Amino acid sequence: MSNTDHGTSNVEVRVLLLAFELLLISRRGIMGDTLRIVAVQSDESLRRIPASRYGRLYMGESHERFPEYAGELVRFAEIIAHLHQRQPVTILRIIYPILTFDADGRLDRRRNDEERKVDGDMWNAHLGYILGDVSKEESQREQEYFTTLRDLKFRWIPDERLERKIKEFAFGSELRRVRN
Repeated sequence: MSNTDHGTSNVEVRVLLLAFELLLISRRGIMGDTLRIVAVQSDESLRRIPASRYGRLYMGESHERFPEYAGELVRFAEIIAHLHQRQPVTILRIIYPILTFDADGRLDRRRNDEERKVDGDMWNAHLGYILGDVSKEESQREQEYFTTLRDLKFRWIPDERLERKIKEFAFGSELRRVRN
């Protein structure tokens, strides 16, 4: 199913997704959550990246770049944790994206756009069911297909040891209180 079947563009789908995520965040209370970004180097050393800088990179701001990653594929961990009294208590979500950098250390827009298209196709499959255009089973098959495609091309999975190391690095001594 294409985005134009319902008169929606990729941009409109992304705006709807962002609005949905903002709704979920606001229901929990944005001040009650934290985002930690960790870059995993090829030797498995870790580097914390400020969420604001990562956001600028991801949004394609031309001045934001990482020259040290120029021309490389870099593994990241995006960790969202719920805070109680300013301390992390629950990890809500961890995503392990693989980002591709261009020769100047900026995010490779072509690959990023390709990932966003796969995400848009996944959500369009769900919207097709909501709008009554496809059966629930067909929608689920399409969503599973696009989820698998996204995970194979744009995600990585750490082993247990590395995942623990990432969590300890992201939260330090605070980790003892965090439920996974």
